Amino acid sequence: MSSISINYKVTFFTPLIVLSLSCNLAGVNPSKKEVMIPNEGRETMRESGSENLIKSCTSDSECEEEICLIEETETEGYCVIFCEFDEDCPIDYQCLENEDWDYICSEPIICDDTSDPELTMECISEDPESEDPMDLEPEEPMDPEPEEPMDPEPEEPMDPEPEEPPCEVEIERCDGLDNDCDGLVDESVVQTYGLSYEALNEWHSACDSREVLYSRACNAAIDNFCRDQSCGGSGFGPVENNQEQAFFTCVSQDLYDAHYVPYMTLAEQHPLCDGERSRMGRGCNSAIHRYCNREQGATSGFGPVQHDPSSAAIKCVVNAEIVRTSFEELSQEIAPCNGETQTEGVHCNAAIHRTCVNQGFVSGWGPLEYNSEVVTIACIGEATP
Repeated sequence: MSSISINYKVTFFTPLIVLSLSCNLAGVNPSKKEVMIPNEGRETMRESGSENLIKSCTSDSECEEEICLIEETETEGYCVIFCEFDEDCPIDYQCLENEDWDYICSEPIICDDTSDPELTMECISEDPESEDPMDLEPEEPMDPEPEEPMDPEPEEPMDPEPEEPPCEVEIERCDGLDNDCDGLVDESVVQTYGLSYEALNEWHSACDSREVLYSRACNAAIDNFCRDQSCGGSGFGPVENNQEQAFFTCVSQDLYDAHYVPYMTLAEQHPLCDGERSRMGRGCNSAIHRYCNREQGATSGFGPVQHDPSSAAIKCVVNAEIVRTSFEELSQEIAPCNGETQTEGVHCNAAIHRTCVNQGFVSGWGPLEYNSEVVTIACIGEATP
């Protein structure tokens, strides 16, 4: 193949330098501008020849197997190798694209070094996905879209705990409840009950009819019944009666102090209550009242609720109320309780009970003391809350 001298403008890379050169090429078809690689031994090229690459030259003969590229206005140029692959180039050189020729062996571009603007541009141009930094407009900061407040999920309404109904104040009864709303149960109870004579007889065998209601046996029956209730206690009566049943009053055990007193001691308070002439009734009512008031510091007392031939079981009540009345007033409640027909017994018991109820109490007993003008009775328990 003959050598043809043609001037071409070629750009090649030396460290950070771009040169436009005119060159005489051997083995070039000028119509196609295709470079005929003069040395096809790529393995040999990778091993040797780098010492002559890009050295000064005036003709191809000075470049051994390389080509001497000379600018049009210059007398000297540089030796270069045209290539298709990196293997066509000496070691540490790369086959890089040239703007006039296809590819020439050049020193590799180090893209890590971004201090040189030209080198940076070249690195970018080598990346097909990169964009020209000159064409990139600075992005304007986007205002963040305001976050729409999230509507809180409605909380499922909790079923309120059922409230206890407000306490309605009532009279305290012996029923296991706090009727008077004071936080206590079955305290200070004064309650009236009614039993048939047959039922009353179950509490004492001798209390079996209306005819014997006012008796020591029926006193014992009433005491036995009251003690058997849930709030305990004792009682007195009958406070009312009719053909079918008897009524009596129970008081809880927190309202009294129990005493078992010899009749001889009671006789010191009233001589009739000596266990021989009398064991209950007018003389013993006074003796028990005086004993509880004078000896025990209580307001008054009732009994005997139980007895034997020598002693009486009595109850001294602290918070009873002493009421002064007369047989004239009592007879207005029950006519026979007039101080003549009767001064004590079932009629006067009923008259005293009604008098206490009329004054706002639950019940009462007596007479404690009396004369022709005045009758003293004891009332107990508030009838209204």
